Amino acid sequence: MTQLIINVGSSANDGQGDPIRTAFIKTNENFSELFATGGITGIANGSSNISIPLANGNVVISSGNVANVLNITQTGAIVTGLATITGSVQGGNIRTAGTVSSTGNVIGGNITTTGAVSAVGTVQGGNISTAGSVTGSSIIGAIVSASGNIVANNLNAVGMSLSGNVLSAINSVANITTSAYVAASFFSGNGSGLTGIVATGNVGAATQLTNGSTVLNIPAAGGNIIGNIGGVTDLFEFSQVGLRATGNITGGNVLTGGLISSTGTITGSSYLGTVVSASGNVTGGNVLTGGLISSTGTITGSSLLGSVVSASGNVTGGNVLTGGLISATGTITGSSHLGTVVSVLGNVTGGNVLTGGLISSTGTITGGNLITGGTASITGDITGGNVLLGGSASATGNIQGGNFTTSGKIIASSNITGGNILTGGLISATGTATAGNLNTGGNVSVSGFLSVAGNIYANTIVSPQTLTIIDPLVYFNADAPYPYSYDIGFYSAFVGGAGNTYQHTGLTRSYVTNSWNLFSNVPEPAGSSIDLTNAIYDAIRIGNLTSLNINATGTISATGNVTGANVTTAGSLTVNSIAGVTAIVNGAGNAVGNIGSASTYFKQVFAQATTALYADLAEVYEGDDDYTTGTVVSFGGSKEVTQSQTVNDARVAGVISEKPSYLMNNGLTAKHRAVVALTGRVPTLVVGTVAKGDMMVSAGNGHAQACATPAMGTVIGKALQDFNGSSGIIEIVVGRM
Repeated sequence: MTQLIINVGSSANDGQGDPIRTAFIKTNENFSELFATGGITGIANGSSNISIPLANGNVVISSGNVANVLNITQTGAIVTGLATITGSVQGGNIRTAGTVSSTGNVIGGNITTTGAVSAVGTVQGGNISTAGSVTGSSIIGAIVSASGNIVANNLNAVGMSLSGNVLSAINSVANITTSAYVAASFFSGNGSGLTGIVATGNVGAATQLTNGSTVLNIPAAGGNIIGNIGGVTDLFEFSQVGLRATGNITGGNVLTGGLISSTGTITGSSYLGTVVSASGNVTGGNVLTGGLISSTGTITGSSLLGSVVSASGNVTGGNVLTGGLISATGTITGSSHLGTVVSVLGNVTGGNVLTGGLISSTGTITGGNLITGGTASITGDITGGNVLLGGSASATGNIQGGNFTTSGKIIASSNITGGNILTGGLISATGTATAGNLNTGGNVSVSGFLSVAGNIYANTIVSPQTLTIIDPLVYFNADAPYPYSYDIGFYSAFVGGAGNTYQHTGLTRSYVTNSWNLFSNVPEPAGSSIDLTNAIYDAIRIGNLTSLNINATGTISATGNVTGANVTTAGSLTVNSIAGVTAIVNGAGNAVGNIGSASTYFKQVFAQATTALYADLAEVYEGDDDYTTGTVVSFGGSKEVTQSQTVNDARVAGVISEKPSYLMNNGLTAKHRAVVALTGRVPTLVVGTVAKGDMMVSAGNGHAQACATPAMGTVIGKALQDFNGSSGIIEIVVGRM
């Protein structure tokens, strides 16, 4: 509600003001509003005021039109401007947007200000953070952070971070971070963090540490660290690339990301550096570097790992592993050798020799596995469990191993022996080549015998003596996706007879006709297919021939059997040339398969005699319906024959046959085909009493009956069985009068 103003008029008793009742009503309403709000919430004097805006809220003080100069909360006081105290300032947390200044002490849980913190006495808090400077006789805090300077007679903190300078005696500071300089009469602490002190723009900083005749010196800004020990100068030097020592380096582990260099011997359990270089020996459990391992003496270790391993003496280790060169004028010995190039004037011996480049030795290379992405070149022997090369394998002696794999050549002055020999290039041996499987993208040339227990994969095989394939398969690999554009198979040159223009014979599969061809009289193939224009197709002489399909444009001749799912020939099929009792045998068994079909049949059959298992001769007629076996039919109806419906029918034709031994007119096409037995024994539907030998005539309804005195032309045949019943089926001999 808006404040109600009592009108008192212009002068006393001028009759212009509010009546007394009206005045007191306004007074009561004003007091009612005050009491309803719980009391007075603020006091003011001009532009300065003290207020409590919210019930149970903060006390806010504004001064001279500056709002919120001081904000008093349940947890403390917040000053937006300068806090200047002639005594001490003490509280739980002290926070101000301005400056905290005291002639006494400033003590709080945490002190936070965007200005400076200044005290004649002690500044103490959990964390002291200010955008200005911190000044006091003593500064004590967990973390002291300032954008300005820290000035004190004594500084005690767990950590310190500032952009300005430190001008104080320092006591027990774990970490100091500053982009300016630190000036202190002393540092007090365990010294463990001294290596973390970084000073930028430090004028007059010390460039060396000295204790007696031992000196650690940094002569140039940002330069190397040089050490003199016991009066011996330039004993070691640390640089950006590593460690250099004029004497020996001995330790359990020598680890560096740069250079380890010594004119003496380097000895330790493990070495790790970019480059390890010694004029003497390098000896250790592990010598690991991403760069060079170099020694004028011997390099010995359980594991040797470096970009290049080079020794004037021997290289000996459990594992010799490098991404570059392994080089020795002596012998390289280890369980495993891994490098880009393995080069030695002596022998290379190890469990595994692995390299992405060259394996070269003037002696012998021996190992469990020899693996390289390059070439293996040896004046002696190559012997290993597996020899896997990305290049060529060359030896003046023998090449022997479990498996040989190379994308280049395999050349040996003596023998090549292995379980499997796989190469993308030439396989050449002046001696004998022996393998389980032989696979090459090039040629195979052997001066001696070529013996393969498994498969042979090669472009060309040349062996002046004997080619022995113990495995029963010769594999022709059509190494390209379908459709093919080349023939597969084999061919050879031979001395032809008269009339042969070309003396080449072979067996190939044509990619054009998709058929195999056994031929002679063809020219040397100029491309990937055989020219069969003048080919002479050779005969195949075998004992028995078994095939799914046999197709021939000429003659198929066999002294034994010809067996196949289908035998197709453009000429005549001749059988029984040896005058056997049985010329054609049904391999599927009795009563299975036909000679010809209703749609594809032979013209005539010439034979001395024929036999059949069935008993009647029948002919096909067109009926006016489908009739069951044994039905008596007569000529008539809407078609050629129909079911007999009268007794003693003179138009009777015969009986519907079940299995005729000979069927005539089988080519008839009709909706209802009636196979009528004309002569022979056939099952027949009968009625009444029948005795063997009775003459049978029609009885109507497609049945037959016995008749002692039949009329001319009504007899169907004679009964072969007795019958005594109303109706049934018996065999009769059709055509017997």
